[in-house]
Amino acid sequence: MLKQGEILSGRYQSMEKIGQGGTGIVYKAYDHNLQKYVVVKKIKDNFVDSLNNRMEVDILKRLHHPYLPQVYDFLVLGHQVFTVMDFVRGKELQWYISHGYVIDEKKIRKWGEQLLEVLDYLHSQVPPIIHGDIKPANIMVTDDQNICLIDFNISLGEGDLSLIYGISEAYAAPEQIRKMTLAKAGQVHQMIRLDQRTDIYSLGKTLYV
Repeated sequence: MLKQGEILSGRYQSMEKIGQGGTGIVYKAYDHNLQKYVVVKKIKDNFVDSLNNRMEVDILKRLHHPYLPQVYDFLVLGHQVFTVMDFVRGKELQWYISHGYVIDEKKIRKWGEQLLEVLDYLHSQVPPIIHGDIKPANIMVTDDQNICLIDFNISLGEGDLSLIYGISEAYAAPEQIRKMTLAKAGQVHQMIRLDQRTDIYSLGKTLYV
């Protein structure tokens, strides 16, 4: 846990904890160099060894899209690993669902088109980038009513997401659930390949909800 006011790498001052996902704990922080608020995500200790953090963050830092947060930094401090990215002002789509908001069809179509646009961008990378955990909690609705896709369980090409257990079964594709189940049980799962269709399935479930 980061303490309030704690400064990382002489630059990022922790302000408050704002969320927690399957692989990390998320804090709002102030970047004294850029003089702006950012998000610092601490990778949970039990995932540090299983994720190729350096490679993944280097790839994410090269991405530039209006519906993605910009990744700025990657920190390894002792046994702790952190990523630093844009602080997106707004609320998660899950917040609107949980509070009983009825979202009109026009807005859903707009957000769906934006999500398809950003997935096309990710899937067109070489190798393709699979988000791996699309669900309402990982879609921010910004203050200007656009979307921002956050919290990657990143996979490159037809990669192996089997070591990331933070997915939501309500939105995961059947092949993803099967792969995770086999991996957790210590059984052979490498023959099950995940690709761009995994994200498309999860997006469809998200928009349906």
